[in-house]
Amino acid sequence: MNTFNKFLVILMVLGSIFLWFGAIFSVWFLADKLLLALRDTAFLLRDNTMLVRGFVTAFGVSAILVALLVLTGEFSPGQPKVIRLRSVAGGSAVVTIEAMTARLKAEIERVPLIQMARPKVNVRKNAADVVVELRTAGPAHLPTVADDVCNVVREVMDSQMGTELRSVRVAFQQAGRGNQGMQAAKGPITIPASQQGAPPGVEGDAERQPPG
Repeated sequence: MNTFNKFLVILMVLGSIFLWFGAIFSVWFLADKLLLALRDTAFLLRDNTMLVRGFVTAFGVSAILVALLVLTGEFSPGQPKVIRLRSVAGGSAVVTIEAMTARLKAEIERVPLIQMARPKVNVRKNAADVVVELRTAGPAHLPTVADDVCNVVREVMDSQMGTELRSVRVAFQQAGRGNQGMQAAKGPITIPASQQGAPPGVEGDAERQPPG
């Protein structure tokens, strides 16, 4: 149903764009012909009242039915997204993305220094791409934490749930900065010692230290 709704929305947007382009072009470059067309239309409406009423009624009822169909699809509960498990003998089994996300969150937040984890699972061709947004509870060597989190994700997806994992991406979030504070762990990164007394979330910028 979501695919059908998206198709209708795209169709209506494209139709609106072409309609208004045509209207703008007509009033600027075809003004005389537009006036003649409007005059002829007025005569047609006057001479064929019942035909016009029938046409408008049919078009209006069709538009209302399509709109109600779209609204019904938007507010009706959709089927949960699932991913198929591997190595199921004699049949098949699936797990919902919601259940998988909850398991990942619980396991990742057991990693030392992880204050908050927000995993997101995207499924393509029955393989998962996992993005984990993290907030540390204090000074931490971010690449080490990222490695630990990636290992946990692989353990949960592969060993515990038996699903195919395509990629894992870890991003760290600093408290008070929202998405602007997100940064991927690329190379050794440590929190300055002057921030050791900072509240959970580690306020301030992370300082990159050279290897060794």
